[in-house]
Amino acid sequence: MKTAFNLELFNKLPLVGILRFFKRAEVEKLVPASLEGGLCNLEITMNSEGAEDLIRLTCSLAGKTANVGAGTVTSLASLERALQAGASFIVTPAVLPDVIRAYREAIATLRELGARVEEASFPLDFDEMMVQNGRIIAAEAYALHRAYIEDPSLDIDPWVRKRVLSGKAIGADEYTELLSTRQRVIAQFAEWMRDRDALLTPTLPITATPLPEVDEATTPLATWTRSANYLGACALSLPAGFSAEGLPIGVQVTGAAFADAMLIRIGRAFQRSTDWHLRRPY
Repeated sequence: MKTAFNLELFNKLPLVGILRFFKRAEVEKLVPASLEGGLCNLEITMNSEGAEDLIRLTCSLAGKTANVGAGTVTSLASLERALQAGASFIVTPAVLPDVIRAYREAIATLRELGARVEEASFPLDFDEMMVQNGRIIAAEAYALHRAYIEDPSLDIDPWVRKRVLSGKAIGADEYTELLSTRQRVIAQFAEWMRDRDALLTPTLPITATPLPEVDEATTPLATWTRSANYLGACALSLPAGFSAEGLPIGVQVTGAAFADAMLIRIGRAFQRSTDWHLRRPY
């Protein structure tokens, strides 16, 4: 069942409430509470367990009082499932076209080398792992540097200072919960990787950025790289092309913990067949 998006509803309060990794019983409570609070736009992420059923449930609970959409839509198959479940809007991770092109070319190269490369549904949310890892880093950084991080006389980059200070509000209970959640996610990743040698993603959703254009207020660079950190995995970034403007593009191979040797073999094979690592930006 395909549902039309109601722009008038969206304009009443142009915010989207994201329901990620919630169980059915939790959604049954959260949706009425969200509607009562004035939210008119609700998103179910497609990497949630039983996402299509949760979309149908949310549509049923919301009726015509809210737009119900799907997030973390990463394939045509998941797009079709979301629409059939009743989603009226779609949110998909933003990746530059040049990066997608280089990524597909890397897949073709690996297949020519004899690798079996398959598209698979990933059970974890890269953006969520990026955020969670950032909070752990902030908490630990503040604990280590709290004696001087707030001293304005010290020459500390303002954005670094801001990120470290964000850990000040993270208490012991939250930090313990962050670590506990991380261990559960690491176990999920290890299980998913059991019959796989590596996970291939772009290194960045964007090309390398000229320094004057760097925006420290955002974290698009960390989507895949920080996730490898969070998962206790090993990862290797490989030069894989250039944008139309001559800016470098990379792909990342991520392996299970201590799978460094496998990643090095993949990297060596890839670089024997390509020369991106020998070229200079233009």
